[in-house]
Amino acid sequence: MRLREIQQPQNAHKRTEETEPLGWRYAKPDLDILAGERFCPARTDFSLAAIRTTRVWVPPGGPKVGHGDLASPVMLTRQAGDGDAGAVTALWTEAYTGGGPGGRSTPYEQREFLESLHRGRISVAEEGSRVVGVVVLYPPGVAGRAMGRDGEAELSRLAVSAAARGRGIGRALVEKCTDQARAAGAGAIVLWSRPYQLEAHRLYESHGYRRVPERDSEDADGRRVVFILSI
Repeated sequence: MRLREIQQPQNAHKRTEETEPLGWRYAKPDLDILAGERFCPARTDFSLAAIRTTRVWVPPGGPKVGHGDLASPVMLTRQAGDGDAGAVTALWTEAYTGGGPGGRSTPYEQREFLESLHRGRISVAEEGSRVVGVVVLYPPGVAGRAMGRDGEAELSRLAVSAAARGRGIGRALVEKCTDQARAAGAGAIVLWSRPYQLEAHRLYESHGYRRVPERDSEDADGRRVVFILSI
């Protein structure tokens, strides 16, 4: 995957065109778009001035990028608010209860969402008006981190709806946390997972996370295995 900023022309009223898949492209502030096929930089619902800072995902090796509308499905990522409590706790409950040895046995509560919202940054992925993915990033030094040490951010509670998996949503949310951690001045991101969550482990390792077994621990539900990414 390639990451670079697209420079828009000064004469912003003119349409532009890119003829090869580019991976992440920047467009509108604090709004990330996951598009299956095509992105039009001059869509009428975006100003070209704003488009300079939004990220648009076009899979490497995928269809060419040119004029036209965003293909369906379209995934947007944004910061969560109080109104997302129900959808987010449902995703956490689906992902982390009853999944294997050491999995949580009780549903997540609104209180836990609000605590995470207050202490960290919760990012959600949306399809239409439906929240299909979520992740929490705790900056260095804040309360609520389970594993983070000095200078480390902590990634927590990554979850993607079972019906929406396999589309790169988890990958996009992990990358968003990396960007947020860098912006917060973190030197590393740490996370913990359960031993049975092997699919998640492969995702983390594909982003450069490595195991640090000397930091593994136990809690009431079982073993916590720890990963770290130096940034």
